[in-house]
Amino acid sequence: MKKTAKSSTKGAKTSNSELDSRVNAIDSKLTDGISALKSELTQLKQKGSKSAVNNYDYLQKRIEDFEAEMKSCFNELKLAIEKNSTENELFKDKYFRNIYGNSLIFHGIKNNSGKEDLQKEMCNVIATYNLMENFTPSNINYCYRMSAKNNVIKTTTVVVNFVNKWVRDSIFQLKRNLKGSKIFIAEMLTKDKLDLLTLVKEKFEAKQCWTYNGEVFVLKNNQKTKITCETDVYKILDIDTENEKVSVNSSEDENDERDDLEAQSSGNSK
Repeated sequence: MKKTAKSSTKGAKTSNSELDSRVNAIDSKLTDGISALKSELTQLKQKGSKSAVNNYDYLQKRIEDFEAEMKSCFNELKLAIEKNSTENELFKDKYFRNIYGNSLIFHGIKNNSGKEDLQKEMCNVIATYNLMENFTPSNINYCYRMSAKNNVIKTTTVVVNFVNKWVRDSIFQLKRNLKGSKIFIAEMLTKDKLDLLTLVKEKFEAKQCWTYNGEVFVLKNNQKTKITCETDVYKILDIDTENEKVSVNSSEDENDERDDLEAQSSGNSK
């Protein structure tokens, strides 16, 4: 695993170096091109003759060609940067899952004073809430508290890394058994995914948001949507806004029709 991660990192660095070289090459070409055009414009202005006027169309064509070439270069570069960024994100996610893919976060674990056997304590939690039958310390690779123990904090957060993903997934699927207790389970997320989940919770109701296998999901209008970036969040919000506008306009049209019918009925009665 370490060998794969190392080679992937090296590839990412090479890609970034290539992009830097291309940016510098385009910048140099752009600077030289603009300087040459400015020089020709200066000479054209100094001549002020019929030949200068005739050369204007030629110069304008050169400027347009140069502009088109630069746009093409920058578009290619933009696509390369986006591709590189996507590959880096995929690499980070894969690397994170290799390390934390079998882990879960337990919030609200009692902070015992003095020396403790945290593995045994977590086994008791899992057994007490029927999260898995016949669970033993051998099902845990390691576990640790995310904050230092002290007498002030009554509960802390504990990270548990299980021996395999099957054990981890089985426990996560039964997290509803913790309902009514002060303990709840969450997945380990990258910082980007955690920030994304925070945004989603700000924009939607808590019961509409959840994570699964490190991905963020939203249930809106009976439709499950995977959220990969902020843009996905605002797309859903924009759709809701458009639907609200349509609903308001429909109601206004219905009211107008009702008013017209009432006016017509009143006129006929007269």
